[in-house]
Amino acid sequence: MAYTFEHSYYFRPYRGNSSFWLNRYGNGSIADHQKATLYAATGAADQRLKIHQVSGGCQLLSDLNNAYGLNIYGRGAGSVCDFFRVSGNERDALIDLLTVDATNNLYRIKMINHNLYLTPASNSNGASLTWESASGADNQVWQLCTTQTSGGGSTSGKIVIPVWLSQKNHPVPWFQGNGCAVTAGIMAAAYRDRENYTVTSFDGYVTTSDGNIKLWNSNKGYTWLTKNGWSFILDTEVAKRPTDAETVAYIKSIIDTGIPPICYCPGGKGHWMLAFDYTSGSSFEDIIIIDPADGTRKSLAAGMNLSCNGTSLGITKIRKAPSKH
Repeated sequence: MAYTFEHSYYFRPYRGNSSFWLNRYGNGSIADHQKATLYAATGAADQRLKIHQVSGGCQLLSDLNNAYGLNIYGRGAGSVCDFFRVSGNERDALIDLLTVDATNNLYRIKMINHNLYLTPASNSNGASLTWESASGADNQVWQLCTTQTSGGGSTSGKIVIPVWLSQKNHPVPWFQGNGCAVTAGIMAAAYRDRENYTVTSFDGYVTTSDGNIKLWNSNKGYTWLTKNGWSFILDTEVAKRPTDAETVAYIKSIIDTGIPPICYCPGGKGHWMLAFDYTSGSSFEDIIIIDPADGTRKSLAAGMNLSCNGTSLGITKIRKAPSKH
């Protein structure tokens, strides 16, 4: 569906695959310069914006008080997104909703007079929102929803991963180049444990019956243990699928159980990727992943092309959590 002027919507980034929504950060009556953030769904007016049509574009007005709308606090890239009275501030409140996919209500939110786009700092609770140059990334693609249980989109939306992480954001050089398994594990564990882990959350030890074990190290890589003490299970069934179509069907069957599988491609140096969704079809293009290589959403085929020199060697191993939650 396309949006309608003078109607109110909830906004969520990452093509609607985020668990978090555009939110007014504050309590009580809305006031000038209260920041916009991401936050878990509340259903409150703090998280609803009315699309008000004006000459040359629109304003996104808070349902708390339509006198206040999204504003840019600053002039260039990196400027904070906050709320401010729109009267007398029309230049910094003029917005264009650029269509990405109207059928699935996906749009980029452009601050017209500054040529900047609304961008969350991360896919996490409390993440800040700033106005940034166009990047083409999914974090700048927002889904407009009439309720916070509504979705839309050609993908199934079966699993919502609470944090999207890149191994390259870790401070240790070995991890930046080799930490795909750990990073994928942290994201999958964040979903199972209902925790907003960061890329450094598994930098310590876990106590087991065998003593204190470091979750990862540069000599042995990832142990497949987690911060809460449970382990990812090695699933060898995928290696028994002789065709790509059968492999894709098997990955989809795991996603259908509510468990995001961590998929391994042996090409190149080898690479682990976290699958969480899919579209209709039987190719690697139809499995949707979060890629630890850069922390973005893409097709499994795109992840394999980026890190595994193509798709020809297929997916040969899968790790998965023992249960959904």
